[in-house]
Amino acid sequence: MRWVCVVALFACLFGCAASVGTIVTGKTRPPIDPSSVKLYSSPPRQFEDVALVSGRAGSGWTAQGQVDNAVAGLKKNAAQLGANGVLIETAGSQSAGAVAIPNGNGGFVLAPIESQVVKGRAIYVILE
Repeated sequence: MRWVCVVALFACLFGCAASVGTIVTGKTRPPIDPSSVKLYSSPPRQFEDVALVSGRAGSGWTAQGQVDNAVAGLKKNAAQLGANGVLIETAGSQSAGAVAIPNGNGGFVLAPIESQVVKGRAIYVILE
């Protein structure tokens, strides 16, 4: 039973890589390289909406590492739709459940698992 908990803990810590959700709201284009996708905190002058996207990462040694993983997933998803930008709308943490860890006395301690979530609009920028 102890090994099951250890395996479950490692699966949650290292197997929960960036996951991304998408709702297409506009015209998609051929895929581009994710490194070409630019992040925006305010809208550029002229752009077209492509999709609503979200990235969630449960892996990373720090909260910033998790945010970086979530953003990487967000940019990858936008790039697959041909969007060259993401207008960031929200970023924060979200509960992803808990894992039972043996306490050495035959019992278990529940440890909460939080993941970082980033949401935005995938956009095609025409004029910055």
